[in-house]
Amino acid sequence: MLSTGFNVVGFNWMSSPAVTDLESIVMDWLGKMLKLPKSFLFSRNSGGVLQGTTCEAILCTLTVARDRMLNRIGRENIGKLVVYGSDQTHCALQKAAHIVGIFPNNFRAVATSKEFGFTSTQHTLEVHGYVLSLDTSSMG
Repeated sequence: MLSTGFNVVGFNWMSSPAVTDLESIVMDWLGKMLKLPKSFLFSRNSGGVLQGTTCEAILCTLTVARDRMLNRIGRENIGKLVVYGSDQTHCALQKAAHIVGIFPNNFRAVATSKEFGFTSTQHTLEVHGYVLSLDTSSMG
């Protein structure tokens, strides 16, 4: 919210050093508040990023999950990646899967029920020769 008040494009340090530095400081505050290991802090040459929307965060997370899996199994196997989400998951997950190249048929909405508190259970997941790339959960 603070960086939005500056109304600048804060892609990186060259485009906006003030916003980039502010983001680093705030992420360190958040990391310390969550009692994360020091290796997760910007002050230790690591850190994270703040996303403007949940949709951006989902897309970034799914992109990293896809790339990590493809580094293990080979880029030519992108057709084997499957994304599971509950039938309660926001549609942004399915859209992000499409953007990062997951085949539409490889997005699986796992059924939930009131009986199980709208959670997915382990026995509902079937892999059928595919490689699981990302399993998401929804809260709130």
